[in-house]
Order: sequence, then structure tokens, then C-alpha cells
Amino acid sequence: RARAHTHTNRPMGSLTVVPWLSEPVGFRPGCSSSRSWSWARVAVFAVLRLATALVMATLHVPDELWQTVEIAHRMAFGRGHLTWEWTSQQPLRSCLYPVLLAAVMRLLAAAGLDSSSAIILGPRLLHAVGAAVADECFFELAHRLASVRAARWAVALWLCGWFPLYLGTRTLANTTETVLTMMAAACWPWELLDNPKSYTVGPKEKHGPSLPRLAHRLALASTFIALALVVRPTAAAVWLVPAGSVVIVAGCAVSVPFVGQSVIAPSAIAAATVGVLTLVADRLFYGRWVCVLCNFFAFNFTQDAGSLFGVHPWHWYFSQGLPAILLTATPLFLHGTVLGLRGCLSLRVIAATVMCSVFCHSLVSHKEFRFLFPVTPFAILLCGVSVDHVLANTKWNVRRAVRALLAVVLLPNLMFGAYTLTLHQRGTLDAVALFRDDVQQALASNASQLPSLMMLCPCHGAPLASHLHVGGEGNELAVDFLRCPPFGRWCGPDGVCLSESDLFVRSPERWLRSAFSHGPFQPRTDATGGSSFGSGRVYTNQTTIVSQSAPWPVPSLGGPPSHLLLFEAQAIRAADWLDDHGFRLRAVLFHAHVPGDESQGTKVLLMER
Repeated sequence: RARAHTHTNRPMGSLTVVPWLSEPVGFRPGCSSSRSWSWARVAVFAVLRLATALVMATLHVPDELWQTVEIAHRMAFGRGHLTWEWTSQQPLRSCLYPVLLAAVMRLLAAAGLDSSSAIILGPRLLHAVGAAVADECFFELAHRLASVRAARWAVALWLCGWFPLYLGTRTLANTTETVLTMMAAACWPWELLDNPKSYTVGPKEKHGPSLPRLAHRLALASTFIALALVVRPTAAAVWLVPAGSVVIVAGCAVSVPFVGQSVIAPSAIAAATVGVLTLVADRLFYGRWVCVLCNFFAFNFTQDAGSLFGVHPWHWYFSQGLPAILLTATPLFLHGTVLGLRGCLSLRVIAATVMCSVFCHSLVSHKEFRFLFPVTPFAILLCGVSVDHVLANTKWNVRRAVRALLAVVLLPNLMFGAYTLTLHQRGTLDAVALFRDDVQQALASNASQLPSLMMLCPCHGAPLASHLHVGGEGNELAVDFLRCPPFGRWCGPDGVCLSESDLFVRSPERWLRSAFSHGPFQPRTDATGGSSFGSGRVYTNQTTIVSQSAPWPVPSLGGPPSHLLLFEAQAIRAADWLDDHGFRLRAVLFHAHVPGDESQGTKVLLMER
């Protein structure tokens, strides 16, 4: 009765069945808003994430390698391929993120620890530490915005969710964007939304945080947001609603000068500092002034050129994206969104942030699950709110309800996360590892010629220099791969424009007969680096396509290499050519039970002459 009496005067729009939703954030009884940063928790989270990084044996998307560690390897050792995003006249990537990975590689080399395994694991372990920091930031955020039980369930869902397990330690720009987003969210002044008067007009007031503290927190949060924009400009979609809400609430509830002094000014200074740093770093890297943020938005939004890599319907994120990411927690998310929209302002902002981010990403034709990773923590926080409401109002015994939630929600996520981490799409990585073993054996036996490799995986489906860190100076490996830039494509009579990778998948034997003739294997100079930036003999920065009257744009690569890496489906269709040139099976490797697309298969073949 006493507890019910304390909540008789509730604001309009609050839930009568969930009293804590109507209390100001940071001032609710039982809320752990004063909980400080804990390095002990970070250490526990780090152990979990490091274990995940060590057992990870699969590849999610090519960008996991070709936009991060391949670029970093090129920066650190001068060997590695720069894809078209880096070599075009309007580059789409900033060098700040790969520079961090390159620093790790150089430190390993300086310590004499730059073995192939160390170069592969080093960036992953760095991301594991970043993921542990993100875990702690999510822990802080959940305890600031929700009740203790809701926060604990949200953290459990985050740590056991298959998608955070699958992507959390990968060398993806989306993963780094998520870490920076969580760091910004932990610094964000959410309590300003629910209790704007808590921020007093001077630093000497006894109650509530002061204006200098607000300015400091916003400057720190804005720094992380700006860095996230540098890594992946789509991070702006996450912060449209929170930023707009803080400005409106502060202006209406306090004063307009308050907004300018403590909200806009520190945020603008922090963002401008990061922007200048980015411009200078990219000027040094590219040798000219470039604005990768402008180029990125022009390519993806103005030109919608990403549609060349796949087109999805506008509702894809709502109908397939979020349900696939959340899996069995999807009903909890829907229920939590309703509760959040009916709760206090900060939770309304969280729910609106998820919807706004998904809506903004839906405006682009090309869609992928990983693009929603930065907003996934906010969605899982709403799942925690739902669980708390269910447990508070269930007619079951609480222990029985908890066991049901563990069996229905957490266990399937853990099982699917373990499967995707260790089995799904691992064949190409295993094949490159076997080729690396052959190279190391050749080096150990002082062979006169090192093995060579042509990777016939569709569109950067296998790693290059970052996973072939062997040989050293004077022992450069002869390796090449299929290309798939958005320019220089061949258009057939059906009007479909195909890249080199697409042409090989369409007719493997014809492509092989056109590319290989006689003599030694001659990979293109841009495959492993070369001495000049962005050197290459096949593709230029043209935006037009090759007409259908022109022959296939197949490169001339000399004679066949010693090894071929390709999927089983293409090998069967090119069996005559493979037999004629003396190729035999080196290994048949499992890749996936369900291939990612029709150009792949369930098995990967490594063949040698």
C-alpha cells in the first residue's frame, strides 16, 4: 500500500502498471543511475569478448577484410590491395580507422611478433577490447534509463544475443561505429530530457549537475559521435532524435542562451576538432584535400550507386532486418517499443531513435543486416523494459517465468551465435590458411619458386595480404583475385551490367580460357600493392560502362597459377579446363549449410597443379 501510494500522482501518458516508467530518469527509487564506471566489469566483459575473438573462424562480409585489415596491412608493410573505394577520384573512406589497425600491426612487427597468426588476431583482439568498453557503456546506459531488473535483462540479452556475438569482435567499420555510439550514449545527458531543471545555472548549486558538467559531457559525447561519423557517416541517423530532443527540451524548459552555451557550443567545438583532424589525416594519406563524408553521401544517397551491389524493398529492415537480428527477442522488442513510447521522455527518445534510424536506412536501395548494428543496443534495451514488465505482471511464479525466458529467448540466441561464429561461411578462410601453409613449407625447404594463387571467389570473398603475411622482402607472393568495382562493367544484351566477378560466375570455363594462356602466372600489379598508390593495369576511375558490343573485360594473366580457390559449383562447370591444365584437389572445405547467395556454395575447393 505504501508503494502504491507513492505513485498516485503520475504524469499524463505514464503506465499505471509500470510505475517506474513515469519517474524522472536518474531519480527513480531503485535505479542505479549513480553507478560509476567499473574496470572490474570491463575486465569480465573483455574476457568474454577475447574468447569470442579467439574462437571466431568465419567471414561475414568482404568489407570485414578489404576495407579494414587489408588497408591497414598496406599502410604497415606496403603490401595489400586498395579497393576502388580508396583509389577513385572521390574516395569514400577515411584513413583514421585503418591507421589504428596498422599501428597494432607495426607494434607487433617492432616486437618481433608479426607472425601470420598474430597479424590476423591482433586487430581482432583490439576490437574485443573495444567491444568490452561498449559492453560497459551499455551497462551504464541501461541502468540510467531503466529499472534495475530491466537493465539486468537488457545486459543479459546484449551479451547473449547472436548478432552482438557474431559482429562484436569483427574488423568491421560497423563494429567500430557501434563502440563509438555506445561510448557517446554513456556520456549523453539523458536526465536532461526527464528533469531539465536538474541542470542548474551555476556550478555551486547543491542539487543536480552543473552547466560545466553538462557542457563537458556533451563535448565528450559529440567527440565520439563525430568519430563514428568518420568511420561510417550513416551514424548520423542514430543521433538525429536524441540531439533534436536535447536542443528542444533545453530551449523550452530552461532558456535559449542555455542551449547555445551548454549544448550547441561544446558540441560544435568537439565536432569541428574531429573534422579538422580527419581532413588533415586524409590530406596526408591521399595526397590531396578530400571530403570522404561528402563523397559517401553523394555515392549512397544522391547517386544511389550502392544499388549495384543489391536492391531490397523499402520495408526490408522492418520485415526481415530487425526480426533476423533480434531473433526470438523480436516480440519483446515490439512490446518494449510500445512501453517506451508510453513511458518517460528518455525512453520515448530511445524508441524513436530505433525507428528513425531504421527508417533512414530504409531510404537507400542497398540494405544489409550489419548496417543496423549501431542501433541494436537501443532495441535490446527496449527488450529489457519488456521483460521487466512481463515479470512484474505475470501470473506465473517468477522463477518459472525466468526459466521460460531463458529457454525461449537466450538459449536460441546463444546457439545461433555459436554456429555463425564457428561454422557459417568459413571455407574461404580455411582455404587461404592451407595455401599459407604450402607457402611456409616452400620457404622452409628453400624452394626455387613459391606457390601462386588465383582466388576465384565472387567479389572479394577471401582475404589477401592480411592473411598471407609470409615471405618477407624479396619473396613477394603471386596472388590475384576477381574484381567487382561499380565502374568498367560489361553490359549484356539483357541490359544487366556485370563485373569481372559476375562474368566468371556466369561462365567459369570461358573466363578461365580467356584469362590464362601460357607462360608464368602474372598477377595484376595492384593485387598485392606495388610501389605506387592505387597502381593497377585493368580498371581506371571511369564511371561509364563497357557496351555490350565490346568483348568481355577479362584480364590477361599469363599461365595458370599453382593454386586455384573456387566454389564447388564453378569448379564443376569448369571441369574440362581444370583437367586440361593438370589441376587436382588439394582440399574440399566446408563453407556453409545455407550459402549467402547463388554465386557461392556449400563447399570451397582448393586446387593445385
